Formats: sequence, structure tokens, C-alpha cells
Amino acid sequence: MAQDRLFGYNGAVSPRFDDSSGYRFCLICGGPYDLKVLKEGERPRHVCRSCGHTHYVDPKVATVGIFQSNGGIVMLRRGIEPAYGKWVCPGGFVERGETPVDACVRESEEEAGVKIGDLRLLNVYAYPDHVVIVIVYMARLMSGVPRALDESMEVGVFPPERIPWDDLAFPSTRDSLRDYVETVRADSHVSKRSPPCPSAAADPPPNPLVGESARGGEDGGR
Repeated sequence: MAQDRLFGYNGAVSPRFDDSSGYRFCLICGGPYDLKVLKEGERPRHVCRSCGHTHYVDPKVATVGIFQSNGGIVMLRRGIEPAYGKWVCPGGFVERGETPVDACVRESEEEAGVKIGDLRLLNVYAYPDHVVIVIVYMARLMSGVPRALDESMEVGVFPPERIPWDDLAFPSTRDSLRDYVETVRADSHVSKRSPPCPSAAADPPPNPLVGESARGGEDGGR
């Protein structure tokens, strides 16, 4: 890890600490930041040399929706860096004050032109060397035809056996697709083994312990 990326801090830090946030000057007064360990065992924090304000560099939160169209998983080929030309599922960053579910629905519409619903949490993905925490949902395509829109140059629909594993954009893309395929297969296996549910329209069988007076006739029981 290059020391210049720590903006001059020479203290002992975790080898996984990578201050690539780019913050050099205080957001309150404009004074220069120093990196200081404020509490033993914690990472260095940005502390303003002039006013003493401490700025905490928090992770970013993104959401991704995995859903199918015509028997395949909808994916987009990225038209921007990072991972230009690689495949991802529709997704993006959560706005301040926005729920992850709402963000996932919004990003799917912005990037692929579709409405999704019935969202179900698949998993949350985070990695020691990444600043983004990715929340991935399984979803159902409700309306629209997938197409490449914002920040994408191509749309693809891939059955599980044709997922371009060697051409995926991020570790979370790979891991979430593997989890998705395994979950869908497990759900399908359970569905095939489960006995059929009785029809909701059918009348329930009479309870032999309940008499006519308890059930109520035309003149009572209400």
C-alpha cells in the first residue's frame, strides 16, 4: 500500500486500509485534513487541522436486481468505467433518504427500461478492498421490454448455463449470480417435492365438534 495514498500519515494502519476517498480539505472550514488515530484499535480518521472537525468516510450502498425475461437473466454490458464492456445486472447507488428496494426498482427502470416487483432479498455483498456494499434482490419482471439505456451499450438475456462467467464486471456480480442460480434451483426442487395445496375456493370440511346452534342458523349466531 503506497504511503502517498494515506496523505502523509505514517502511523500503523491495517494493510487493508486504503484511503482513496480523495478528501484533503475540511468540509466545514476548508482547512487541511490530517489522518489521526482517535481511538486505539480503530482506523485513522480525517481530522481538520484548523477547526478539529472529524470527517468519517463511510461506505457507499448500491442495489442490484436479478430478474428474468423469456427464460433468461437480464444483464447489461457496461458502457462506462469501471469494468467497461463487462456484464452486470441492472443496479446502482442508493440515494440519500431512499430505501434500497425503491432504489433497485428505480435503477432497473433507468438502466433497462422495465418495471420490477415482488423483490426478495438474495444477499448482501461486501469485500475488504471495496468501498461499496451491494444489496442484491431477486425480482419479477412486471412490465416493459429490457433494453440498454443509461450507462449501458447492450442488453443480454442469459439462461443459467450461458452466463458469461469470464466476462462479469465485479466480484459481487459473480457471487450474486451464483447465489441466484443456486436459490432458483433449490426453490424449484422444493416446489416439485411439495404436495399440492388445497384449493382456496373449496369449502372447508365441517367440524364434527361444532353443533348447529354454535354455527348459527337463519335466526341467530350473529
